[in-house]
Order: sequence, then C-alpha cells, then structure tokens
Amino acid sequence: MKSKKILMILFCLVVVFALQAKTIVLSIVSFNDNTHKYYHELLEKALEANGHKVRLKVLRDIPQTRIIKMLETGEIDIHWFVQNPDRDKMYVPVEVGLTNALIGHRVLFIPKGSQEIYNNVKTLNDFRALNKAGGFGTKWYDVKVWEANNLKVYKKDGNWSALYEMVARGGRGVD
Repeated sequence: MKSKKILMILFCLVVVFALQAKTIVLSIVSFNDNTHKYYHELLEKALEANGHKVRLKVLRDIPQTRIIKMLETGEIDIHWFVQNPDRDKMYVPVEVGLTNALIGHRVLFIPKGSQEIYNNVKTLNDFRALNKAGGFGTKWYDVKVWEANNLKVYKKDGNWSALYEMVARGGRGVD
C-alpha cells in the first residue's frame, strides 16, 4: 500500500511539473529548399525528449550574413554552422555531432565536361596551377582555408546556392 502511495505521489508530481512546463519559443531560420528541416526536427525532438514543449517561430529565407547579424542582435535564437574556433568564441557551441562529421567533408563541383582538367591533380601545387576560383558564401570558413593556401576565391553574398548555377553556366568568375 505504501509503495502505491509513493507511486501516486510521484505520478502527481510528474503531472504537476508537466502542467507547469512552459513552452520554449525559439526564433529560427528556414529555407525554401527545405535544407533546414533536419535541424529543426532534431532540435524539436531533443527538447521534447527532455520534457520541454517547443514552438519554433520561423523566419524564412535569410542569407547567412544576415543570420549572423540576427544572432548577434537576438532577433533569432539558434542556428547551425560549421564549427570553428572563431564561432566557438562568439556563440555557445552545442557539442553534438549533427551530421556524423560529413559536414567537414568537401565535394568539388565542376562544370559538366571539365573533369579532364582535374584528372592529373595530385597535390596542392597542382591544384593551384589550375588557377581556378572556388565559390563560397561570403562568411564561410572555407574562404579562410582557400585564402591561406593561396587559392583563388569567389565570395557570394546573399543566396549562396546560386553558386551551383554559376558553376554550371561557366564564365561567371567561379570555377
């Protein structure tokens, strides 16, 4: 009987705390291409699994440079970036691998029919000799890596996904 009373008290406490739980409202960015969905769902599920109610206040299609400013001013509460030492100083890092380290891997997109140009590239010097410009979003960490290695960089402000079309068409300053 005593154990039933204890269980009942515990159950009542859980119900009381659940009823008192406030909804966490987070301002967050979404994108028309739906690349945000994984991160939004992961965030919601993680918070809900820890007993929080969550409501996302979604702001649509904001360029990364603006997202950074909005984080600084508190207009948005959370965003996902590639981790680097500079960002770790500016923001509170969440030490959870979101992509099984795939985000640290790079794929070189090249114009259709230009593979032969890259076939004999074996070293950084070989790559440098091609004199091709890599295209990146203005604030991407990759820009620093390419510049430190004396590689040409094309920086795209605003919607960086336009880089795909620019590479495909050619002659736009990005290879």
